Amino acid sequence: MITLRKITLDNRRAIFNLEVAEEQQKYAASNLSSVASCYVLATNGGFPFPFAIYADEQPVGFVMVTYGITGYDLPEIADNNYCILRLMIDKEHQKQGYGREALKKTIEFIRTFPAGPARLCWIPYSPDNLAAKKLYESLGFNENGEVCHGELCNCTRTLSLISRELINRTTTEAFRVPCCLILWHSKANRPPPFVCLLNEEEIWIILNGSEVRSEKT
Repeated sequence: MITLRKITLDNRRAIFNLEVAEEQQKYAASNLSSVASCYVLATNGGFPFPFAIYADEQPVGFVMVTYGITGYDLPEIADNNYCILRLMIDKEHQKQGYGREALKKTIEFIRTFPAGPARLCWIPYSPDNLAAKKLYESLGFNENGEVCHGELCNCTRTLSLISRELINRTTTEAFRVPCCLILWHSKANRPPPFVCLLNEEEIWIILNGSEVRSEKT
């Protein structure tokens, strides 16, 4: 079972020692460098979220999420959105599906909106990293045409499907509707409603001062 865990005094060295294969090193910074970047971001107005990736009780990888600023040149989609800036699986634990499951867990975490609301999640990756491209596209990410930091392309995925936890703590009106295509038109200076697919037959709508209408698909 794949889980995301905090990096602690007890596990930090194990995480720092994880490495990708030699031919993949041009795509990934070291985990030590990434954790150091988290400190710099946190002390300069950023919102970094570094996690150790565990398979049962074995540390197998590292993932780093940021909100807004990343410390690099930013594409237009970075503003008030989440970025999966780092994702790696150790060379000894690859080709076991851990990367895919870790990415799913990361998306679940992002959908709790730990640093603030967002519409998109984006991932930078090198154009020639075809394995990463295939993985991201299989989970709903699509290229948006932007190039970041000279050679990094961006994939985006909508975050309009949000968690039950956010519904539970919201102060706005919430109600259920049958599964359908939700169309909305925001009023001036007001954000669109949040939408959460709870199952195949039911959608939660949380109104936040916007006009909402629904149509059957």
